[in-house]
Amino acid sequence: MSRSPAASAGCIVLRDMSKDDHADLAEMHSASFANGWSPAAICDLDVSPGVFGIVADLPNDQNLAGFVMGRTVADEGEILTIVVESRHRSRGIGAKLLTAARRRFS
Repeated sequence: MSRSPAASAGCIVLRDMSKDDHADLAEMHSASFANGWSPAAICDLDVSPGVFGIVADLPNDQNLAGFVMGRTVADEGEILTIVVESRHRSRGIGAKLLTAARRRFS
């Protein structure tokens, strides 16, 4: 899986979501929500116009720490979902993902 950084936030590396992430993101989403998204659902959103995904990586960790998906339509931005893996919560990862998404909306 390619992990070229889109932005570095402290020890958290934020990058654009890739199609190689879909299965891992679906697993994380399903662990966090009662009606979690499947890899196919994430793929369908990922290729939709105006949709973006940002993934949070932690150095030396084999698993992704979190992600946010958003959509821009006309002059509006919308967060579709945001997830931080349970063992990485309370570290500011969600805030960094939200900040990165807000920058995409600008």
